Order: sequence, then structure tokens, then C-alpha cells
Amino acid sequence: MTPVGTRITTPLPRAYLHDPRLAKVKGPLVREAFFRAKLVCDNLGRLPGDLATLAGILYPAAPPSAAKMRVIVAAWVKAGLASHYRAGRAWFIEICDTGATQRLVGNMSARSDFPPPPERLIRAWERRFGLKWQPVGRAGKESEIGIDTYKRVQTRIAGLGRVGLGQDECRAGQGSCSSNCNPADCNRRRAGPPIRRIPAGR
Repeated sequence: MTPVGTRITTPLPRAYLHDPRLAKVKGPLVREAFFRAKLVCDNLGRLPGDLATLAGILYPAAPPSAAKMRVIVAAWVKAGLASHYRAGRAWFIEICDTGATQRLVGNMSARSDFPPPPERLIRAWERRFGLKWQPVGRAGKESEIGIDTYKRVQTRIAGLGRVGLGQDECRAGQGSCSSNCNPADCNRRRAGPPIRRIPAGR
């Protein structure tokens, strides 16, 4: 089953550019497959763990063999990038640092398409890599402040652009759209060239 219920809007954090665990992974195919997994996982970083199914999801045009996917997933697990676990009769994958690198914003759903990994896997991952597993949470006040600041900056830039062009001042007839502006000239420029009247009968 392809995860379609929830999707991450910013699936590839810049932190991966210098992630020590990802840097230790051998083979470009392993890293490429990991980034593809980030693109198709749900909002909690989970996706199907059946190897043949996973190959089709990550590489729909030309899926690698299940044997090759087994090597790839094993490398993820060894590097601490993902957990590969079984729930009931099915296998699943969870990208381990999703809670540390992603936040839910707006109407993004916190419901996963797939079950979570066993608690023992999470605790073993924490002990092995000295990291704290974090659940995926919603963006807090810092993000809200950042968004609000961005909007205010954009509004200010737009306002400065209007002042620089002198539109507001010219409308008011203050003549401050340039250093030697004449209000009458501004008015004439806004109005365009004078209308030439054609005498009647011509």
C-alpha cells in the first residue's frame, strides 16, 4: 500500500548535508534510496517495509530486486537512519529522526498510515546512538513568530518599494518621489500626455 493519507511538506531537511550517520553510509544507492523514502513517507516518517513493495514505491519506473532492497534497508538500520519492524503479519519502516527534523504545520495530519515501531526498538536506538527519539509535534510559537515576522518584513519591503517609486507621495501632491520632484510635473506624468483637441469640421 502506498502511503497517501498524510504527506510531509518539507521532507528533506538541510541537516542531512552534514549528518554523520548518513555520511557513514557506504554506497550512493543507499543514500539515494533513503532520500526517496523521505519523499514518500507519511507525516510520521513511516512507510511499508515489505522489500518488494518498498522497491516499487521508491523506484516506480525500475524497481530494484528485493535482495538489493534488503541490503539497502539493512544499511539504513545499521546506520541508525531507520527502523525496520514487524507489526502483525506486515513489515514497516520508520525514519528515526523524523520527530527531530520535521514539524506539523497548518492542517497537516498527525495520524500515520502505519503502526509505530515497538518501544524496545526505540530504546535500543537511543542507547546505541546516544540520541533522544522525538515524536513529531506541531510547530510551536517560534514557528508562528517566524511566519509573522516574514509577513511583516514582506509588507515593509512592499511599502518601501512604493515609497521609492513615489506613488504615495505623488498622489498626495507632495512631490517627494525624487530629489528634485515638482508636484505639478508628477501630476502631469500620472495623467499622461495632454489630449490634443481636433477642431470641428476637420
